[in-house]
Amino acid sequence: MLAWPDTAVSDDAARVRLALRDPDPADSSLAFGSRKRDLENACAEAAFPNWDGNGARAVDLETYSLAEKFIAAVPRHFPSPDIAVDADGEVAFRWARAPKEVLSLTLRGDGRLSFAARFGDRESHGTERFGGEQIPEDVAAHMARLFAWWP
Repeated sequence: MLAWPDTAVSDDAARVRLALRDPDPADSSLAFGSRKRDLENACAEAAFPNWDGNGARAVDLETYSLAEKFIAAVPRHFPSPDIAVDADGEVAFRWARAPKEVLSLTLRGDGRLSFAARFGDRESHGTERFGGEQIPEDVAAHMARLFAWWP
């Protein structure tokens, strides 16, 4: 069970709190279970306004739910990303294979998935839509490039 800060009083905070406390028996895979715990921990820290002391926006239920679907869509054999919440309430995922081989994604509740990738001296960035099931093709291509063995 999460140690949840109970200082938030909004309806969204209550829904996020319930979503994080209600374990899903389908989350039995080790890879997804670990990723889900990382997501829960990041969102628990960012569950109330001004969580960073600098005016950060709280993560909302829609963003948390979509982020959970995103990590479920990442193949189990793919390395787990670093997961955090940005000051604007978006969930951030970051994979780094080397200092100059990095993929960073941010996801918000309306499905906007922004990405930035670096492969040596080449950089790429853009915005896609994540509908909750399949990782967008352009983002999947960057993931595949970062870890060439990912099918």
